[in-house]
Amino acid sequence: MNIHGQRNLEHSRPKVFGVGFLKTGTGSLGLALQQAGLRANKVEATGQFLKNWARRDFQPIIDFCKTGEAFQNFPFSLPFTYQALDSAYPNSKFILTMRTSTDEWYEAFIRLHTDVIVKGRLPAALYLQTFPFLEEGWIWDVQSLALSVEERSP
Repeated sequence: MNIHGQRNLEHSRPKVFGVGFLKTGTGSLGLALQQAGLRANKVEATGQFLKNWARRDFQPIIDFCKTGEAFQNFPFSLPFTYQALDSAYPNSKFILTMRTSTDEWYEAFIRLHTDVIVKGRLPAALYLQTFPFLEEGWIWDVQSLALSVEERSP
């Protein structure tokens, strides 16, 4: 057990990482991995690593991966994470999920914002900067750090 009370699975079978970006079937992939008997992560547990990723400090992410067998979504889908995980966990498997087009992905991404975050309309930057998912402003941080989204001047 580690300090968080989680089993250390460092020496078990090879890890499986879903490296597709959100809204590409990552939730379904996580469910499939769990149904296959793998211990999979939840974004609530891994969202905390966004700032580590932004600093390219992969060690906390690598250490977290000792607690499970399958991982997807943040921060596993972000650039440069694949290389760090491949180096830390040789023989791991990486599954890339994708939408059929960027337009289809964009529509799903916008739907997430309009249906889940702000029921019926696209939220303004200020709303995303204060929305309390995982922690206040986390959704904005994802967009600004991972997607290079910047707030537009009025």
